[in-house]
Amino acid sequence: MPWKETSVMDERMKFISRLLSGDKMAGLCREFGVSRVTGHKIWKRYKQDGARGLYDRSRAPHKHPNQLSSEIERLIIRLKKEKPKWGAPFASANSAWNLTRLSVWWIRLGIKLERIRPGNPQENGRHERMHRTLKLEATNKTIGNLLQQQERFDCFKKEFNFERPHQAIEMKCPADIYRKSIRRYKGLEEIVYPGYNKRLMITNCGRVCLDKQKIHISKALANQPVGLKEVDDGIWQVDFMSYTLGFFDKESDKFTPCKDPFGFNVGNIIDYVDRTCLD
Repeated sequence: MPWKETSVMDERMKFISRLLSGDKMAGLCREFGVSRVTGHKIWKRYKQDGARGLYDRSRAPHKHPNQLSSEIERLIIRLKKEKPKWGAPFASANSAWNLTRLSVWWIRLGIKLERIRPGNPQENGRHERMHRTLKLEATNKTIGNLLQQQERFDCFKKEFNFERPHQAIEMKCPADIYRKSIRRYKGLEEIVYPGYNKRLMITNCGRVCLDKQKIHISKALANQPVGLKEVDDGIWQVDFMSYTLGFFDKESDKFTPCKDPFGFNVGNIIDYVDRTCLD
């Protein structure tokens, strides 16, 4: 009889219900195909937090900074139906500079972003190799339910980090060389723009308003402050931190973005001033 499709939460609820009905832990663990360590872990979480404790405790933020728009989601679904052999479609949450809110957060922390060329996974070989190892060792068709799958992932994580030697680090385990950063995270520092004419906050829809004129910047920069300074009559430079995002012409009501303000593609930054009649 094939396994009935279910969720991890459903499996955990069934497990707890059986325990509350008087079933023994050891027998239930054998029936559900999980170790007694996992069984006692589920029971402990239930006793501490009730049914709420059975949900996965994700470290992800409640609001996902790289969530796609509904239009892009529909496009991806349509492409997957039309071209099922294409694999996973790639989409950026924001077309301008290929930013997401997560990458903006990294930039605010002072992290330099590096990217590989599209369609060149060999440039990120170590990461791709880890995915291959994970797939080979932690996924197969013999796993009966999601509880067993999660336990397999947990075992893989322990083995990968604490037991398995890695050639790239001289046959050491990642846990042998991992060290916590000596820098403490203190949150994001306030962004100030001394010497600028205006400091404006980008709205949720990715815009700022300059004297009732709306300038579309980027949804990825929502709720981030930008600095504006008038570099010539009616020409406004728009900066985020030390990065020049582009220039806004009040007369034409047009924002011209720089191609690569964050240095993703060296040499491709457009100098708007040089190619206009500002001088």
